Amino acid sequence: MHIDDNPIGVLTNSPPFDWHQTNLRNHIDLTNINVDALKLGSVEVKPLGQGTGLLGLPGDYTPPSRFVKTTALAFASTPVATAAEGANLAFHILNAVDIPLGVVAQKTPSKTGGGPTMDYDLTEWATVYDLKNHVAYFRTYGDLTVRKVELNKVDFGGKVIQHIPMPTTMQAQDVTPTSLMR
Repeated sequence: MHIDDNPIGVLTNSPPFDWHQTNLRNHIDLTNINVDALKLGSVEVKPLGQGTGLLGLPGDYTPPSRFVKTTALAFASTPVATAAEGANLAFHILNAVDIPLGVVAQKTPSKTGGGPTMDYDLTEWATVYDLKNHVAYFRTYGDLTVRKVELNKVDFGGKVIQHIPMPTTMQAQDVTPTSLMR
């Protein structure tokens, strides 16, 4: 086993962490501050809109790109005052690198013969841990509702595995005002 000190606070599955630290040098100019207009002789080239400081931020689903994007968003975000705000911010950042079903595919040999089949990757769940207050927050692919387990209230001395049933489809709260209904 290899353990790294992680002063960045971002982690992904591959390549190794020291590779990611070196790769950040390729993105050293990313900032949350919009760029100024560029003067080219008598021509002024104005930015197209907001977010120009992060122009070039990787957007693909490879672990290196997700690492860079997560790091940039985490360090550019405004600090929060409470643990709940921190968990909310963490989910916003995780949502920016979430893999929807179907956008990452791998051809695999068919088990029954014939042509290859497709295997799809996806982000099955996202978790955020509040280490100070011992709270585990999570959401699943099928339902983006954030749920929590207060670990201080859990009896870990039991001999039976506990199961928490989760909805497998999106739960949507209907907030249609009755005054607009037919």
